[in-house]
Amino acid sequence: MSIYTINTVKLIAAFCLGFALNAGATLIISSRTGQDFDLYRIEENSSIRINLTKTPEIDELEPSISPDGTKILFSARIRADISYADPRCFICLMNVDGSGLQRLTTPANHSFSASFSPDGQSVAFATNLGSDKLDEFAVQIMNSDGIEKTRISEYSPATPRPVFSKDGQRVLFDFLTRKLPAPRYDICSTDLQGGDLKILTCNLPDNYGLLSQPALSPDGTKLIFIRENYSAGEACSIVQLSFSDKKCLELHSSINVMAWPSYSRDGRSIVFESSGRTFILSSEGGKPRMIESDSYDINPAWRNGK
Repeated sequence: MSIYTINTVKLIAAFCLGFALNAGATLIISSRTGQDFDLYRIEENSSIRINLTKTPEIDELEPSISPDGTKILFSARIRADISYADPRCFICLMNVDGSGLQRLTTPANHSFSASFSPDGQSVAFATNLGSDKLDEFAVQIMNSDGIEKTRISEYSPATPRPVFSKDGQRVLFDFLTRKLPAPRYDICSTDLQGGDLKILTCNLPDNYGLLSQPALSPDGTKLIFIRENYSAGEACSIVQLSFSDKKCLELHSSINVMAWPSYSRDGRSIVFESSGRTFILSSEGGKPRMIESDSYDINPAWRNGK
């Protein structure tokens, strides 16, 4: 029996025994207290943390909650297979009560950053499937059961975090739009067949920085993303783009790397990670509030369902 088969059996057994999530959950995060990352539930206004997975041989990362709040997508990696040159992840899906665990992609390729469509029937994700290079990735769409995969972008050195538009008819992601004379990364979108490519941030100046990790507001009128421009001596920023007037507003800036921003269900707050901590920021900007933790926390996700 292969190590993958053995660890997959352990993973399924541990999830089915150890995963319980009630309807009061606010945030799901990936947290490291020892050597591995597990998924935890955090109440936004509470210090209570509930461990949802207990699989020391598996890292569970990048949780994404279905629109109705009943399922969790996440990236998993077998710790025995980890190398810095080739840290392959595969995508899993499960019910929030711990039942119905499914592996949607194979660990033979590196697949990550999965997110649901608004109706919960499709999944967008990043992968190097089909590429002969380990460090180039494309965006693909598949059914929520893992079948009928369709590539909708070209391969790029970017590590895209794809998200669906509010109507589910387009997918937004970060992409290398120019290689020379200097690389430029923009937030783009395509239709579900990979056509009609639109560069949503094309009006920003060339020296604006590297743009990544888009997330849409619940009403679909605004977009937040991460801006990095350390080469110009500037800090990392969370920027909000309004589709109505095409204007960008810097909501928060830090000398530390920030990542994984997303809106709350009412669109009034934004959660993000920085330096192993989780922060809540007003969607109008200002000073973020840190959620206290003794662990190293990454990849926060709102549970927006009932």
